Amino acid sequence: MANPGSLLTLTSPVDGLRRRGGDAPESDLDSVLDHHKQMQERLADEMVELARNMKDHAQAASNIVKEDNKVRCSCHEAFSDESP
Repeated sequence: MANPGSLLTLTSPVDGLRRRGGDAPESDLDSVLDHHKQMQERLADEMVELARNMKDHAQAASNIVKEDNKVRCSCHEAFSDESP
C-alpha cells in the first residue's frame, strides 16, 4: 500500500501550497485542450444550425400569418359587398 502522504508534496516554501505529485505530461494536457476545442466547435456549429432553423421557421410563420390576413381581408370585402 502506498503512503498517502507521498501523493502530496510541498511545491514551494513561499506559497506553502501542497500539490498532487505526478503532474500530467504536456501531451496529455494538449489532448484535453484539443478535445475541448473540438467540443466547442461542434457546439458552435450546432448553435448556428439551430439559429438558421429558427430563422426559417419564423419566416414560414410570418408568411402564414400574411397569407391568413390576405384571406381574411378578401373574405371581409366579399361579405361587405354582399350586405344590403
